Amino acid sequence: MDFLLLAAAVALASFGFIAGRLRAEQFSFSGDIHPNSRPNAHGYFVLMWSLVPVVLVALGYVFFSEGTSR
Repeated sequence: MDFLLLAAAVALASFGFIAGRLRAEQFSFSGDIHPNSRPNAHGYFVLMWSLVPVVLVALGYVFFSEGTSR
């Protein structure tokens, strides 16, 4: 079960990276306004904001949950 949740979190973060990067590319090619950062930076920003909370919750669960085997 834990592996499935980890795989889902990584898949969500990967999709977020791709979506953030594509959105930044579309914005940069749409007009006269050019962003200061490259599209990969925007993709990594979305990746971190989607992956870090999941990792923090998982670490909290691991450290503060009661052991199932006694």
